[in-house]
Amino acid sequence: MLIHTRKEGECSIIETTLGTIEVKVVRIDGMRVKIGLQAPIGIPFERSGIKKEVLQKIQKKQACIPTVDVSQWDRYQEERRKALDKVEAIS
Repeated sequence: MLIHTRKEGECSIIETTLGTIEVKVVRIDGMRVKIGLQAPIGIPFERSGIKKEVLQKIQKKQACIPTVDVSQWDRYQEERRKALDKVEAIS
């Protein structure tokens, strides 16, 4: 890890094959430092831990989604049609 000291308003430049990333110390307030990141659109930025949290939420939602065995697809469709026919017959 490179430790790079900057004062408020100063920038550091990171050159990548995808373009230039500029890291700027926007404000220092006591023990908190606000930084600004500027980069080409093709370079994704994420806070540490956010990606893991989002992936966990997606996995949790996917666990609630019923899955259909592809080999049973025709049977599933037939049962669904029968159920819909019954609903239409009642109404």
